[in-house]
Amino acid sequence: MLRSIGSLIGRVVQALDGQLGSVSNFFFHDQRWVIRYVVAETGNWLPGRQVYIAHRKLGMPQGGSPVFPVLSGRKAIEKNAVSLGPGELAALSHRNHLRSSQQVVGLTVLGIGGPLGTVSDLIADDRSWRIRYLVADTGDQRTGKSVLLATDWIRAIDWSKRTVDVDLTPEAVAASPTYRPGQPLSRKDEVQLYTYHRRPTYWSAPS
Repeated sequence: MLRSIGSLIGRVVQALDGQLGSVSNFFFHDQRWVIRYVVAETGNWLPGRQVYIAHRKLGMPQGGSPVFPVLSGRKAIEKNAVSLGPGELAALSHRNHLRSSQQVVGLTVLGIGGPLGTVSDLIADDRSWRIRYLVADTGDQRTGKSVLLATDWIRAIDWSKRTVDVDLTPEAVAASPTYRPGQPLSRKDEVQLYTYHRRPTYWSAPS
C-alpha cells in the first residue's frame, strides 16, 4: 500500500510491551530511496533522547489507527536511543548516505525549461519501504494543484541549493493528473500517471 509520509508524522509508536513516543521523522538512503529508520521522540520515557528504529522492526498502522506498531520490546529499543547534536547527525547521515524526510519537504522542483513547484510530501510503499513519489505543489492555492513525481524521474538533487531536478517540462506537469492529499493512491491512479507521461512503470520493470 502506498502511504503519505506526512500522514505518519505524530503517530504513536507502540512497542510490544508499551508506548515509546511519537513519530518525528524518517531517514532514507539518498541513492536508493529506501527508508532505513523511523525516528521517535521518546517524551517522558527517555527525556531528551530519540530512538532510531530500523525499518525491518516496523509494522504499519491498520486502517485509521493512530498507533504505529514496532515489532520489538522497549528494552531492545532503548539500546538504540541517542541524543545527537546537529553536527553529529549531519556527519552520521553523510557517512551512511542518509537523508531525512524533513530535508526533502520544501525543495524547489526544477524541470526542463523552468521551475515546477515545491515538494510538500513523500509517498512510500509500506511493504518495501521504497519512496515512490514526491508530491509537488504547483502554483498558488488558487491556481495550483498537487502532482506526483516518481523518484525514478529525478535527474539530480542539489542539497545545498535545495533543488531537485526532474526530466519533465512545466507544461507536462501542469497538465499531469491531480493528486489529492488524504485520498488513497490506487494502482489505477498510478497507471493513469505513467500513461500520461509515457514512462515505463516500476512494477513491470525486471527485478
